[in-house]
Amino acid sequence: MVSGGGHDPVAFAEAGIPAGLVFIRNQFGSHNPNEAMRMEDFAEACRVVQRWLFDCDVR
Repeated sequence: MVSGGGHDPVAFAEAGIPAGLVFIRNQFGSHNPNEAMRMEDFAEACRVVQRWLFDCDVR
């Protein structure tokens, strides 16, 4: 997936910290004054992260 958000995890990687991104649908794209993320999509992204944490048994 093409994304301009690579600069965020790169900073972590350079410090030796693993990182990942969870993308949420946004009608007009990110960094746009008309961002239009639906709360249902945000909630689903939160569930994805929660499942990942439980699967990894991260405490």
